[in-house]
Amino acid sequence: MPSIISDSELSMVPLDKNYNLFSFKCASSELNDFLINDALGDQDNMISRTGLCFWKNELVGFVALVADTIESKAVINRH
Repeated sequence: MPSIISDSELSMVPLDKNYNLFSFKCASSELNDFLINDALGDQDNMISRTGLCFWKNELVGFVALVADTIESKAVINRH
């Protein structure tokens, strides 16, 4: 039976260049690649912001937030 980790045991911190990201491995090679090769650059270019999740000082997850816009075009009302 898996044990449950309480929220109080987790900490979230903003990504910066001082963290060793190579210790993180998940089942998705694309997510591993993003975190190691793209997340910091995307953050520097103001494309996204990444937060790192630690449990007992071990990197166990991350979240990347991306803001985007959709350009609206004029709509012709035919009614």
